[in-house]
Amino acid sequence: MSPINADDSVFARLTERFGRDVEAELRRAVGTSSLPLYDMVRYHLGWVDEFGGPIDADPGKRLRPLLCLFACEAVRGEHDAALPAAASVELVHNFTLVHDDVMDEDHERRHRRTVWSIWGSSQAINAGDLLYSMGVASMSRLHGRDVSASDAIAAVRRLEETCVRVIEGQYLDLEFEDSRKVSVDDYLVMIAKKAAALISCSLELGALAGGADTNVQAAFAEIGMQMGLAFQIRDDILGVWGERELTGKPVGNDIRRKKKSLPVVLAFDCARGEALASLRRISATPDVSDEMVSETLNLMDDLRIRESAQALGDKHSAAAAASIARLAIDRGAKSDLIDFAVYLASRDS
Repeated sequence: MSPINADDSVFARLTERFGRDVEAELRRAVGTSSLPLYDMVRYHLGWVDEFGGPIDADPGKRLRPLLCLFACEAVRGEHDAALPAAASVELVHNFTLVHDDVMDEDHERRHRRTVWSIWGSSQAINAGDLLYSMGVASMSRLHGRDVSASDAIAAVRRLEETCVRVIEGQYLDLEFEDSRKVSVDDYLVMIAKKAAALISCSLELGALAGGADTNVQAAFAEIGMQMGLAFQIRDDILGVWGERELTGKPVGNDIRRKKKSLPVVLAFDCARGEALASLRRISATPDVSDEMVSETLNLMDDLRIRESAQALGDKHSAAAAASIARLAIDRGAKSDLIDFAVYLASRDS
């Protein structure tokens, strides 16, 4: 099955509509402290260079805050009430990225050196912890944006529950690296926690801030879960076959790191005989060479792994679209959200 054609125009439209407000709210949440620890956070968010000088670097997609504000606007008619929640989910997401880079010993993210590779692991952990704390503090400010105290408390609780799931997912991801056999179902459980949970939470909290009832919030949460699964599956495809100029990572990066990403899981599931023996030999090798990466890619091509992975991503994108169609929101908002689900499953970076 060929991938759905990516159309990033909806991403551009949402960035144009909400991006400036997201950045302003993030800067308010981070504050103006001159302690160098805060410059590590600003560096990771793309605002300063490693010496603290202003810079306009790649900040990432900001898709979680965009989805949060979109959900609020879809049910309320305007998005301002959800701004503290939007900043919160982005800060928490970046907390996980800083810590992931330490655990994975990644030296590059968004075409720049990672925080730990500049300031060391210990200070990077501090920077990640600060991002997390700022995220919780931002969520608590919902009450100042025409959100009831009880709803603001519920939002903080939902965020904390999501963080527990994300940490569980990271644990599983690391455990899978040393596991001989990981099934597709195991993989889906892991990404539902590590990647999809926060996307789900972003849409749910946007609906909450917009005043939607619990049934509508739950509907947005389920849509976010399906979108998040499609997003991570596409991320795994790009982690093997993506272009470095677009992804900021070398081709076959996940193979080198022995990550149990979906293409690897599918390859072990489908391979037989000599192909399976080759995969096991490469997986058991301490340092995976470029030749071994090429051999694995050739095996995956023979097994049509890329097509199988994309088909699974498209399945979850379609499930999200079907749920969106049932939402009682404006037709134009439905169309935009469906386009976004398609984009997440088929983007190139």
